[in-house]
Amino acid sequence: MRILLIDEDPEQRKRLRRALTGYAADWHVDEAESGDKAIGLIAEGERYDLVFLADDLRGRTWTDVMGDIRLEDVPPPVVLITGGGENDVAAAFRHAAYDYVVKAEDGLKRLPDVSRRLAEERARAREELARSEEQNRSLFEHSMDGILLTIPDGTILAANPEACRIYGRTEEDLRRVGRAGVMDAAEPRLAAALDERTRTGRFRGRLTQLRSDGTTFPAEISSSVFRDKDGLKRTWMIVRDVSDQVRAEEMLLHSRNLLQTVLDSISAAVFWKDRNLNYLGGNRAWLEAAGLKSARDAIGKSDYDLPWTREQADSFRKHDRRVMETGRPEYDTVEPFLRADGTTAWARTTKVPLRDAVGDVVGVMGTYEDITERKRAEQKVRESEEKYRSLASAADSMYLVDRDCRYTFANEEYLSRLGLDSAEVIGRSYGEFHSKDDANRFAANVARVLQSGQSLQSEHKSRRDRKTFLRTFSPVLDSQGGAVAVTVISKDITELKHMEDALTLSVGELRQLSKRLMDLQESERARISRELHDEMGATLTMLRINIASIKKSLPPESPAGIKAMLADAYALTKKMIDQIHQLTLDLRPQMLDDLGLVSTLRWYAEEFGQKTKIQVRISQKGWARRLDSETASVLFRIIQEALTNAAKHSRAKKVVIRLAQKTKGVEALVEDDGVGFDPREVERRPLKKRGIGFVSMKERSSLVGGELGIDSRPGGGTRIQARIPWRKHDEKN
Repeated sequence: MRILLIDEDPEQRKRLRRALTGYAADWHVDEAESGDKAIGLIAEGERYDLVFLADDLRGRTWTDVMGDIRLEDVPPPVVLITGGGENDVAAAFRHAAYDYVVKAEDGLKRLPDVSRRLAEERARAREELARSEEQNRSLFEHSMDGILLTIPDGTILAANPEACRIYGRTEEDLRRVGRAGVMDAAEPRLAAALDERTRTGRFRGRLTQLRSDGTTFPAEISSSVFRDKDGLKRTWMIVRDVSDQVRAEEMLLHSRNLLQTVLDSISAAVFWKDRNLNYLGGNRAWLEAAGLKSARDAIGKSDYDLPWTREQADSFRKHDRRVMETGRPEYDTVEPFLRADGTTAWARTTKVPLRDAVGDVVGVMGTYEDITERKRAEQKVRESEEKYRSLASAADSMYLVDRDCRYTFANEEYLSRLGLDSAEVIGRSYGEFHSKDDANRFAANVARVLQSGQSLQSEHKSRRDRKTFLRTFSPVLDSQGGAVAVTVISKDITELKHMEDALTLSVGELRQLSKRLMDLQESERARISRELHDEMGATLTMLRINIASIKKSLPPESPAGIKAMLADAYALTKKMIDQIHQLTLDLRPQMLDDLGLVSTLRWYAEEFGQKTKIQVRISQKGWARRLDSETASVLFRIIQEALTNAAKHSRAKKVVIRLAQKTKGVEALVEDDGVGFDPREVERRPLKKRGIGFVSMKERSSLVGGELGIDSRPGGGTRIQARIPWRKHDEKN
């Protein structure tokens, strides 16, 4: 047995050596006068069966040394040499010491006993290991799976007979070729498998193997890392040829795919569930109705996971349970269901119980046909009958014509307008009672409705009484869904047209008035801005200069109170000048007329950023034309309002302004990163609660023939875009 003594006291080491070698002369004892030397010996590859460690090391503490020893792959047991106090003994066991001895002479007598006990334990362990190795050897030789003993680098150390048979090689041949000779080099999963085994110490999965004749086969591989009795890393690799299983899986998959193909070709929806009413699959028609992409997506889902309503799901499951509990099929049940797109449909359903090989019910299979169109057709027939009953006595004119525009029906109102009775109209063509141009337009509308099967509307002005009518042409369908005739309902909208024309005129006048008011507002703002700048600004500037001169001309012995009052007056004058300057700029920046829109916006953005701490970035593209004063004012006011909203409402940190001149006009985009809002929610508010900001921007844009769009959502910022067309008097720079 190899023993290491770690103690800084040479006399103590001698006593320990005598006690150990005096008991067993064949025990080999090494000495280390410090913890560092002991760790160095172990790190150099020295293997010890037992370590005695003194607890009074003056360099590294014994706990540090013990910790380093335990970091070894196969750490030896450590016996602590202690002074004998209860705390010392408790500390020894707390740090996982094998045992302890007391430094006193009587305590050292336990050294041989501790060593002997360890030797006996190791002897018993070797006996157990020998028995275990014998059992493992028997399993190794007679296993029905191939077993390889390897090194992690791929070297094969041993192979059992089944492994030799699987690979078609002798054990010696397998040792020679190693992992490279049995693993398919083209296997893409090999690198991941080795990485998993390195990280976790084990791997289980399917990898392609290589026989001696060059053929490949699929195998289930189980591999784990362990250390042998010498502490060296080894790996077991269990190999099971699953070629027959893979072929069976492929045949089963082919059969399933073939069955799925057959089911997918059926127009009716087909599905099947297990005993717990969870879906196991369905064909394409059912998957589309359920909003699923593949049969795999359906597995494990219940009716509550699909787009049906709660009530529908309860009804479906009640029907399924009844079929499974009675064991009897139920045919042609008509029931509604909700499609994945949210529309309601009708289905004729058949459900049958699914049974296993012994006849027990294990689930339910259902098929259903979507009869929604049939139900709709039936409903249309009922509605049509009701409509004709009500329209026959309606106040609006209503009549029915065939493909040749011959009357087959006319209600009393229409006959009254013609001044004829039914016998004089039915069977005659529309053109016999109307002008040639009117008859041609009427025939064209009838042809369009018959061809498309869709309704259309058109206005018609009667030459007879100069009234305006709104005509609705609707197809009449036969049992096959083809259009065979056309129903015409003619509604008198003369008064509505008069009101519409009056409203259009009023809107135009209001727009002109609004434009005039805004022009006057801009002019008045410009005038007030100039007067404030030229008169008030100049006056206050001179006042500030005079106050500064008075302050400088005061004799040094002047009272401090007078100097302080002059300083306050000077500061108040400066503040008033700044306020008037800001007011003139807010009313209308003079530079908008002098320098143009882009320079004015850059100045305004800098002022705005300093006041609000919001970062504003401006970019321009294709800016080659100078804008007229009106367009520049409109764009400036829109952008100014957008920045004001960003500061007051959106809590934005950054605003981007993009200007562009294009072929048809000029565009301005203002985009912030604020909290955003829901424009639809704002539109639903009463007019007085919407605020005038967005209304003002849209109105300004429309007055110069432009348009303004607002795009925003909560949490997604706000995007305002204005497009204004070129005006004829735009000037080139």
